[in-house]
Amino acid sequence: MDLNIRGRRALIIGLAISMVLADEGCNLILVSRTAADLHAAKENLRKTGVSVMTHALDVSSSASID
Repeated sequence: MDLNIRGRRALIIGLAISMVLADEGCNLILVSRTAADLHAAKENLRKTGVSVMTHALDVSSSASID
């Protein structure tokens, strides 16, 4: 499948979709409340050759986002 999104950046909520987008060449920004989960996901996704940024925060809390 080619979604024509190579080189784009995406905010991801959910690991499964991040794998699909990484396979399409999309650079990723991952957000999770758990830093350890983010680290594991980042290491796995780096194998695809895309850029992966992570942020450990709770998106339901405006204080975390600020």
